[in-house]
Amino acid sequence: LKPDDSGLIQDYFNKLLPHKLFPLASPKSVVVCGVSKTRVNPGRVMYDKFKSHVPTYNLSELSDAELRNGFDLAVIAVPKTQVASVMGKVNAKSFMVLSNGFEEFGDVILQSVQQPIQGSNCVGSIINQKDFTFLSNVQLAKTDTPKIAVVSQSGAFLALLAEKLQVSYGFSVGNLSNLTLADFVEFLALQNEKTIAVYAENFTKRDVERMNKLQKKLQLEILVYSQKNAEQAQAHTGKTGLTYQEVKNTLKATFFNQISQIVQFVKVNQLKKAKTLQICQSGFVSGVFSTVLNTGELSQEQKTEIQSVIQREKLKAKVGATLDTTPIKMEHYIEFAKILLGGEHKVVISYLNMLHNAEERQMFLRFLRSLNKQEKEKVVVVQDGGEPIQVEGIYVIASIDSLQAGQ
Repeated sequence: LKPDDSGLIQDYFNKLLPHKLFPLASPKSVVVCGVSKTRVNPGRVMYDKFKSHVPTYNLSELSDAELRNGFDLAVIAVPKTQVASVMGKVNAKSFMVLSNGFEEFGDVILQSVQQPIQGSNCVGSIINQKDFTFLSNVQLAKTDTPKIAVVSQSGAFLALLAEKLQVSYGFSVGNLSNLTLADFVEFLALQNEKTIAVYAENFTKRDVERMNKLQKKLQLEILVYSQKNAEQAQAHTGKTGLTYQEVKNTLKATFFNQISQIVQFVKVNQLKKAKTLQICQSGFVSGVFSTVLNTGELSQEQKTEIQSVIQREKLKAKVGATLDTTPIKMEHYIEFAKILLGGEHKVVISYLNMLHNAEERQMFLRFLRSLNKQEKEKVVVVQDGGEPIQVEGIYVIASIDSLQAGQ
């Protein structure tokens, strides 16, 4: 296997050493308990969604012998008083408990179950940008948006993020019956997820220790959403873990109190990691270039402006992430190009109105001719009309219209 065969390596890993949460995330067979025949209820919704993707069975239609055959996942959507009895009947590798009314953390009934439980009081999962395991319907973000993995005690938080970003794995964990936050983060890390958003009202000391180890070993970007009334939220859960301030002081993560901040942070991070950057003349703060490429630290104002540029740039599908510069002198423009060429990026240089000026055109040509072979291979020049540039080894697109046409 080559180092870049990460998907294939991960597939082998999951088959040979499956994580205990794997049946929850990728079930091959599902049984649902609590499916109404006459009305739309949580059991019916989950049954219909699972059935369109994996073999799914209604528990009430199975015999005791069939229940003992075994399933990867059992979805429980019955009143609290019936949950223990139902779980005792089903031979399942994992459970998803939608039922509510249990204690917030470590309910005695559910803690005694050996198989991993997602919930209770959860609303399902979003896997690979599909909502088929999520109780409510979500207007999912487009597949060209940045990816993120999510672990959330709040189903609403997961749903809101899924509308803004592409969710590769999203777990609504509810009351965390016999699993921990760190269990879910560990699973996501082993699936090669690098950016993980976490919303929780209760972090234990053990959670923080495990998540810090994972963050250090695997270079995770852990984003913690914390409501402004985090302490009150913790009080409502009867939490037994760390205080909110203790979590902030000890967990190696970035903390946010608005969902929009998380969305913006992820999009800016994707921009910094983009394989293609464009230099063009349409009103952007020149200082952002060195900031993005060298220090990686952006002010909030710069982040906002980067996002507005990306959203309005019609050509982003062709050239990747886009940065604009203010109308500047050619010598400064060339300096920006040199900065970009020092990285791993493909550099698209476009909208060169300055090339209509004979002196600046000659300056630009001298710059292109001075590049070595490797640098020339990284450059694409997009002209906006005018006399075509001809420099050996430089790829030139004659007009914006040609670029939009996909040439």
